[in-house]
Amino acid sequence: MIEEIREEIELIEDDAHFQQGLYYLNNDEYDLALERFLKLIDKHNNWGHLHYLIGLAIKGMGNIKKAIEFLEQAIELDNNADIYNELGICLYGLGEIEGAIEVFSNGIRINPPMDYKIIFNRAMLNLELGNIHEAIEDINLAYELNPKEELIKEQKKFNWKNI
Repeated sequence: MIEEIREEIELIEDDAHFQQGLYYLNNDEYDLALERFLKLIDKHNNWGHLHYLIGLAIKGMGNIKKAIEFLEQAIELDNNADIYNELGICLYGLGEIEGAIEVFSNGIRINPPMDYKIIFNRAMLNLELGNIHEAIEDINLAYELNPKEELIKEQKKFNWKNI
């Protein structure tokens, strides 16, 4: 009986750390979010979403290389388009454009139904590299998936024939 009560208390404490971490992360208090999430990592090391959230907090603190480590661990545990998207953004932040495109492409391939954000991000990087045809295909696909997104609508209006 006492052991069951202890386990319940631990679950409540873990949930409190998690909820506080989310609150701090959503309010750009990355150091406090990281502190809360790290309290959970020993017991929940196989939870990909936790690694993802730690990666976001570390990224928010400006340590992109360390964030990449946690995002890569998150992908090993949980193939999720949001994780691939954040990893690609981090790689882009380090100037690794082709690596970011590869990560975005892997995220698109592994995660049907497709997420318009990751497709649009790949389009923007292809534009940066001058891969206009690939970029246009991705912009059109992103538009099909979410025709209300303003950034996509703006890119869709652009006259690519003049480039």
